[in-house]
Amino acid sequence: MDFMVRMWVTLLVVGACSAQSNVPARNDPFNDGFKRRESNSVIFEEPTYFIVASRVVRPSQIYRVAVSILTSPISLSVRASILRNGVDIGSATQDCKPGIPETLLIKIPSTTVPGQYRLRVEGNTDRALGGTAFLNETILDFSQRSMTIFIQTEKPVYHQTQIVRFRTIPINTELRAFDDAVDVYMIDPRGFIVRRWLSRQSNFGAVSLDYALSDQPTYGKWTIRVAAQGQTEEEHFYVEEYYQTRFEVNVTMPAFYFDSDRYIHGTVMANYTSGAPVLGNLTLKATFRPIRVNEPKYTTTTTTSSGDGSGRRMVHSTHQGWIGSSEQL
Repeated sequence: MDFMVRMWVTLLVVGACSAQSNVPARNDPFNDGFKRRESNSVIFEEPTYFIVASRVVRPSQIYRVAVSILTSPISLSVRASILRNGVDIGSATQDCKPGIPETLLIKIPSTTVPGQYRLRVEGNTDRALGGTAFLNETILDFSQRSMTIFIQTEKPVYHQTQIVRFRTIPINTELRAFDDAVDVYMIDPRGFIVRRWLSRQSNFGAVSLDYALSDQPTYGKWTIRVAAQGQTEEEHFYVEEYYQTRFEVNVTMPAFYFDSDRYIHGTVMANYTSGAPVLGNLTLKATFRPIRVNEPKYTTTTTTSSGDGSGRRMVHSTHQGWIGSSEQL
C-alpha cells in the first residue's frame, strides 16, 4: 500500500531572527549599562531549529509536524499551519523549549480538494517586546487517496439464480477501520446500475452485502463499485450460463468377447448427481467389429430393458459373427 509510505521533508534553518530595533548597539558609546540590559527580554542570538513533516497531505488525516529547537536563549511559541491557495485550512501552536522535541497535530478537513498546498512554520517570542524568531515555508503534495478499500467476493464466477455475497473493508492510512458511511453499487456488464446501497454504515470496519442473480441474468463481467470520501474502488466477477447435468450413465463391460461366448454382458449404472438411482427404461445399442481385418463383418444388437430403480441394469444379448472390442454404445 503505497499511500502508507510516508514521505518526509526536513526543514533545517540556522539563523532567522534579528535584534529588536529599540535595543542599543554594542558599539554605542552612550550605552553604559549594555551588559546589564542584554539579559532582559530581547534575543540577540539567532535560534537554530529542526523540523520534520510529511510531504503528502490527505483529507481527514492528522498531519504531524515534529519541531525541535536546538539552540535558543528562551522558549519559543511555534505555530504550524497548512495553506491551500493562500487560505489557512488548519493550524496548531505549541510552546517549545530548547532541547525538548514537540509534535504539532493539524486536522485536515474531510472536504479538502486538490489545490496548491504549503506548510508554514513560524517561531515567535512570547515576551512583551517579542517578535518572529524564524519563518519557513515549503510546498506540499496533495493526494485524494486517504484510505484503501478492499472488496472481497466468495468466488470469482457465478451462474444464474446464485447469490453473490461480498464485503468491503475500508481502512485509513493508520490501518484503522473507516468509521463513516460508504456507497455500494452493483453494475452489470452493460454498465447499468442494477442495485445500490447508499450510506451503508460499517460493522466493525466491514460492510457485508449480498445480491441474488435472476434466472436469466446478463452474462459477462459484473462490477462492484464502492465510493467513500470522493474515492472509488471497483472489483469484478463473472456470471456464466451453466446447467447442471440431471443424471449420468456409466457402462461397464469387458474390452473384448470370444466367438464362443453365448452372451455379451455388462453393467449399466444410471444415477442422479445426488447419488440416487434413476428409475426408467433402458435401450442399449451395441455395434461390434471383428478383430480380423480381412473379415469386415459387423453385428448390431439392440436390447430393451426396464429398471427397478436400483441403478443397475444387467444386459444379456445373443450375437452372430466375429466379436471384438466395443466401439460404440
